[in-house]
Amino acid sequence: MQQAYFYQETEHGGPMRGPITHAVQRLILWNTAIFVFQLLFHIPFGPSSFASAVYGPPGGGVITGFLAFSPTQAVTGGFLWQPFTYMFLHGGLLHLFMNMIWLFVFGPDVERVLGTRQFFRFFIICGVLGVFATLVPWFTRGSYPPVIGASGAVMGVLIAFAMLHPRRQLILFPLPIPISERR
Repeated sequence: MQQAYFYQETEHGGPMRGPITHAVQRLILWNTAIFVFQLLFHIPFGPSSFASAVYGPPGGGVITGFLAFSPTQAVTGGFLWQPFTYMFLHGGLLHLFMNMIWLFVFGPDVERVLGTRQFFRFFIICGVLGVFATLVPWFTRGSYPPVIGASGAVMGVLIAFAMLHPRRQLILFPLPIPISERR
């Protein structure tokens, strides 16, 4: 009796890329839905509310002020949810697109190794650790603008991918230049 294996290899020996995985799909949908929410509920906040509404990130004011990571609020004001919620806000469509495209390209391979639950945990932990790195300049300057975006979490996924597949050959888009380490 033959057995079917989920993990298959291509003729070059690398893993076969399948459809998008569950956690990656959910993270992309959540980030996109929250970005749409930011656009729909663009409520200005504070003394320079008009300027923040026109020139600031979508959702400016209330949403960003409540969910974005602000070291002053999170450390001294008790907004303990901000290290977890900031990574689902984005400063514009390009910001969202770039974070989600990298998550789409590299996330499924990492999720297949870690599993769905561990991948969710890994993503959140990378995001929290990434935002805590922004505390270093805050301690030296004392003031710092709010931090938004999934870049810290996505960078953790990219590093995990590089550690899992150090010899994987990538093609640099739009130029057909392969990037790999050949030994």
